[in-house]
Amino acid sequence: MDHDIDLAFNLVYDAAWAIQEQQYGISTVHLHHQGDDVELVIAHRYSRAGGHVLTVLARCEWGARAALEVTADDLDSVPRVRIVRMRVGDLMFHAVPGAEWTWRAHGEHTYVLSTAAGESQWTLTVDDEVMVGFDNPNAAAARVLDGELALV
Repeated sequence: MDHDIDLAFNLVYDAAWAIQEQQYGISTVHLHHQGDDVELVIAHRYSRAGGHVLTVLARCEWGARAALEVTADDLDSVPRVRIVRMRVGDLMFHAVPGAEWTWRAHGEHTYVLSTAAGESQWTLTVDDEVMVGFDNPNAAAARVLDGELALV
């Protein structure tokens, strides 16, 4: 399938590990869970007020695939991971500020994809039409791809 939602969610664990183990820089993960090579660019910044912040960018030869942000007050605390961007077809879904587990993309339509932590149900809104009942993100991504292709 032509999307990187699974990659973004798989990288949550890699990103949490990277901040705790202080693994920063550029590396290539050969044959990642998705079956192909993924280049990870991991940038770290620290401030006394904000603690540790890690930005993880997954990319390949044709561009960005997913981006995550990991924060932790210190290296011993449990990191908080947020998926900031993930690709579906030619669209890049961006995290909606203030709405955890919600992403938006603009193409021929405006798409909002959301779920809740620990839930298997996904909601996709296309323009103002809410479509409920997707059991997994792959089904929602397929609907996005169908909507974009139908207008070509």
